[in-house]
Amino acid sequence: MKKFVRIIIPVCAVVVLIISCINLGSIFLEYNRGVQEYKELQEYVNNERPQIPAQEKEEDDFLMPEIDFAALKAKNEDFRYWLYIPALEVNYPVVQG
Repeated sequence: MKKFVRIIIPVCAVVVLIISCINLGSIFLEYNRGVQEYKELQEYVNNERPQIPAQEKEEDDFLMPEIDFAALKAKNEDFRYWLYIPALEVNYPVVQG
């Protein structure tokens, strides 16, 4: 009986390790797909800032990026708006599920 337990426990541990590695790989692949999708959606947003002379510039200037809402709506009809918070580096599309 002890010999049986000595064999089964390591085998079970290896099986659990393999399954865990497969699940972890799946999670990382899904995360990478999400990152790539956000990069593709960034093509619809123009984050370039126009040059403003120092005299005209106010400290409270908040310039929104130019967003092609029609193209985003065509890509996904559930698209509602673009969430942009520069201080937090948040720059993502928002869809309604």
